Amino acid sequence: MKIYCFNDIIDDNGYHKIHTRDCPYVSGRNIEIGIYDNSEDAMCAAMKGLPNKKFIKCYKCCRECNKK
Repeated sequence: MKIYCFNDIIDDNGYHKIHTRDCPYVSGRNIEIGIYDNSEDAMCAAMKGLPNKKFIKCYKCCRECNKK
């Protein structure tokens, strides 16, 4: 299990990027989502708790769900 957070800064498309807390690509102010088994569960929790925000997963630290 890992601790997941999202970047408070939005990208050019309006997305907040989800990272593991130890990801070297985390930047800006980060808001903790919680401890989850995988990034998909963390993303679902973030979307449920903050339905007015859009999220995308970091390609580097959330690879298990980016292989589609």
